[in-house]
Amino acid sequence: MKDNELELSAAILEIRSIPPQRLINTPNLFTLGTTLELAILPAAVKPLEPGRSAIEICRAQINSIPRTTDAREFVTAIVEETANDCLYLMQYHKEII
Repeated sequence: MKDNELELSAAILEIRSIPPQRLINTPNLFTLGTTLELAILPAAVKPLEPGRSAIEICRAQINSIPRTTDAREFVTAIVEETANDCLYLMQYHKEII
């Protein structure tokens, strides 16, 4: 991805604005967002492997991040997590109204 695409993707996810209790249910999305955040850091402080660094950071905060996965499983997990999170939010907001 180009730098501006990385920045846009990180801004759209805004992973740091998601409450911690929801991040527990979306650990792969949390990892993706953290990877994007690390990837857009200035070169002087950006880790050499933002993805690996993100996984370790996120594992330290959320234990449920798998130790082994491939790209297809990772993307599938993100889609499923996001869908379930959206359904939860829709149900939660329906109960409030």
